[in-house]
Amino acid sequence: MKDLADGIPKTPTQHNGSHLLCSISCKIRCIISIFCLFVSDLVLHFFCELDNERRTNHP
Repeated sequence: MKDLADGIPKTPTQHNGSHLLCSISCKIRCIISIFCLFVSDLVLHFFCELDNERRTNHP
């Protein structure tokens, strides 16, 4: 019975640890997705600018 009682307080901390890890990974995933959107937007803008320059230079 003593082992069972000793095991009870460990479970919530383990759960909180995994929850913290999950929230951190979710934040990282969120940041990466925002970064990817931002970079893809910049890349698209860059290619559009190049395309516009090409059109103006070669009518």
